[in-house]
Amino acid sequence: MWRTARRPPGRQVRSEARGPEGLFGQERLVSLLQDLPGGDPGLVVGRIREEVAAYQRGPQADDLAVLALRLTG
Repeated sequence: MWRTARRPPGRQVRSEARGPEGLFGQERLVSLLQDLPGGDPGLVVGRIREEVAAYQRGPQADDLAVLALRLTG
């Protein structure tokens, strides 16, 4: 199960990778996360990187930072 976290004021989650259909976008990222099984942060990060690379259809134009956490307890 994926949950969103509250962000401090002024902080945003960005999903600005550009592809033929425009920006990768928040909706596309949320849809991807909903389709992934929970539990393995490494898997999540890998899939996000793969999907963004496929969406861009070319060399990466900027850096890509992905953070996935597993909460325990």
